[in-house]
Amino acid sequence: MLKWFGAFSRERAARTPGEAIRNPDYPVDWCVAALLYCSVYADNAAAYEEELEFDALLTRARSFESIHPDFVSRYIANFTDILKDHDTVLPLADIALQNMPADPEISAAVFAQCADVMFADSKLVENELAFLDHLAAGLNLPEDTKEEILQVIKWKHAYGC
Repeated sequence: MLKWFGAFSRERAARTPGEAIRNPDYPVDWCVAALLYCSVYADNAAAYEEELEFDALLTRARSFESIHPDFVSRYIANFTDILKDHDTVLPLADIALQNMPADPEISAAVFAQCADVMFADSKLVENELAFLDHLAAGLNLPEDTKEEILQVIKWKHAYGC
C-alpha cells in the first residue's frame, strides 16, 4: 500500500507509449489531488479538519513534493472551474478516476488517503459514504480491501492517531 508515496513519476515513466494516460491534461498527481479535493467536499461542505488534512497531504506527501505550490493552486482553480456548474463532486471525481492508472496498490493507497480526509472531522454522512462507494468502484477496489482500509482509518481516528 505504501507504494503510493512517490509512485506517480515512476509509474508514468514505466508506461509503454501505448499505455499513455487517456488525457495528458490530467496527470496522475492531478487525479490524486482531485480525488482528495472531492473527499473534502463530498458532503457539499468542507469541515475545517478536512481542509487541514487536504492541505497537509498536498504539502507532506512525497508524491507532491516536486510540485510547486503555485501549480497546486492552479490545480485547485481547475477543480473549482470544473465543478462550478455542478452541485456534486462526481464530475471531477469521474475525470480523475478515468485517468488513474490501473494499479491496485496505488488505488488502495489513494482510497485510504481519501477516506482519511473524510474521517478527519470524526463523522461520515450519507453523501460521504456514497462517495466512498463510488470511489472504490471507480478504482476497481475489491470490497474486502475497501472494508479493511475503512476499518483501519476508523481505528486511526477513534484513537486520535
